[in-house]
Amino acid sequence: MDGASYATRFVAASEPDRAMRITLDSQYNARSPEVARAYTVERLLGSPIPVEAMGSTDLVVDVFDGGPRTRVTRRLGRRAAVAMGKARQPDPFVTQVYARNMDTKKPWVSAIPSSHIWVAWLPSDLGPGTHRADVEVMDEYGRGRHGAIIIEVTGA
Repeated sequence: MDGASYATRFVAASEPDRAMRITLDSQYNARSPEVARAYTVERLLGSPIPVEAMGSTDLVVDVFDGGPRTRVTRRLGRRAAVAMGKARQPDPFVTQVYARNMDTKKPWVSAIPSSHIWVAWLPSDLGPGTHRADVEVMDEYGRGRHGAIIIEVTGA
């Protein structure tokens, strides 16, 4: 608060400096509860991704305090930054957590569409190797935040 103006700020309970969760969402990653129980969430929503799945893989960013004027971009290595689109969908991480815990969660609990998800495709020409995706967030008050994920692409 400053006189008649104010700004909000989200503070995560266990990680006060964390402003976002970055995951990969791919057709390659199975959505069945059996697979969710067999693999870690990090493996299902991260790397490695086979080169043939790159065209159907999205970079998904859950900006914890994202609002209608939040802007999100992603940059892969030296490629130009790409604006990420806002999407009303469940956070893939939350979907996987619920799938992993079907036996213990209440039946009325489900992953619902979120109002603070941004999505950008990963280019199909992203070849085998390791790549860094940098994510820049500009909130409605002009404050910037940064996150990154390493993407391992496997295959021919």
